[in-house]
Amino acid sequence: MIKYKKYSLRFLLSIPFLIISIILFNYTIDPYQQYRKASFYTFSTKKARYLNAGLIKNYDYNSLIIGSSMMANFDVLEVERMLNFSRTLKPLTFGGFISEESDTINTALKYKNIKNIFMGLDIYSFSGFNIPSEKNQRFPLYLYDDNFYNDLEYLFNFQVFRYSIKLLLRKYDKEKINFQLNTLYDWHDEYKHLFSGKELLTDYSIRSADNKSVSHLYSFEILQKNFELYLLPIIKKNTNINFIFFFPPYSIFEYKLMSKHDYLLDAIKFKNYIGKNLAKYNNVKLYDFQIANHITHNLKNYKDTTHYHKRINTWMLKEISKDRYRKEFNPEKDFKFIQEIKEFCVQ
Repeated sequence: MIKYKKYSLRFLLSIPFLIISIILFNYTIDPYQQYRKASFYTFSTKKARYLNAGLIKNYDYNSLIIGSSMMANFDVLEVERMLNFSRTLKPLTFGGFISEESDTINTALKYKNIKNIFMGLDIYSFSGFNIPSEKNQRFPLYLYDDNFYNDLEYLFNFQVFRYSIKLLLRKYDKEKINFQLNTLYDWHDEYKHLFSGKELLTDYSIRSADNKSVSHLYSFEILQKNFELYLLPIIKKNTNINFIFFFPPYSIFEYKLMSKHDYLLDAIKFKNYIGKNLAKYNNVKLYDFQIANHITHNLKNYKDTTHYHKRINTWMLKEISKDRYRKEFNPEKDFKFIQEIKEFCVQ
């Protein structure tokens, strides 16, 4: 009995030691660079929403590339050269909500003097699927503030502990880190074999067969509300920042899906609404690449109905640098565009 009590006491005394050890180990390794840059291991780009918080706090930049996976294949050095940016960071959120993107921007504004923001306006980021970050389990909002005390969830975390150990085996490679920062979250090489056109048609076929009603999630009212709640305030408060926005060139098959699921008119109305609002600001430029038929009608430019080849990213940068494809407000062109899609839908 005495022996049992002795071991029980040792076990109880070891618990605080174990907790403190894990916290100190995670703080020292800091796999998502929440407190300092990685200096003795090559960091991984997995778990972007965690990593982004650290990059935003601890790296040197004055320009941002922001958005969803539609922005992933932009090369940072290419953006800097063609848009005249410098010291650019690319903290993207795949499948991102506009709430996540706005929190990312607002955090960067707290830590740095931002001069330029290059952002793709993915309509789906503004949809009814968007939820506030404080209710979003995949977004670690506690890491985006400057309150050290609520970081316990990160520091006393066995998954982070295991990941820290794993990263210790990745030898520090400055060249690789610089390459990772330049191509951060680039997915093109992983999927380059999928740009045959067949994958796009397969994706379209699967999504077209889904008759579940989603139009209410893409209503103009919801899209408008999320724009006004999350993005417009940032633009209003930061008239000193050079904003470059664009509407990504989804394939024509994506717009065919919009028509089939009854939210095509809402999407076009929303794009025009954004355009009219942003036209009020001299520090904002908006481009619309959806009207580039030679891009959107070429199936080999896409791996699915929305995601385009890396060469399209380079092409868009060239067009922006020449100030082409600026968003226009032309009811006749809108009507023509809608008619083209409707005609395409019956094929």
